[in-house]
Amino acid sequence: MECLSCGDCCARMSPFGENPCPHLTKSNDIFTCDIYELRPDACIQHSFPSRFCPVGVSVLGIETREAITARIDLINDNRRDYGKAKKILARRNR
Repeated sequence: MECLSCGDCCARMSPFGENPCPHLTKSNDIFTCDIYELRPDACIQHSFPSRFCPVGVSVLGIETREAITARIDLINDNRRDYGKAKKILARRNR
């Protein structure tokens, strides 16, 4: 399943007992996990029996395949920018 990073699942079903999840961050209308590499098994295994998350489709009001593609491109751009920023901060903290 492709997550559309709407934040709804993390806001309502946090495995940490807090809602929303304390690790949920928002950047450019994209919700991400600030501990993604270390996220709990409950988060890793969360899925739906469909290619794209139906919750995200509903929450975001996505109606076309083109809109899904645009959303996934936005998510990938955001992840790439986040990775670059993380590397820069790591270099500065050496």
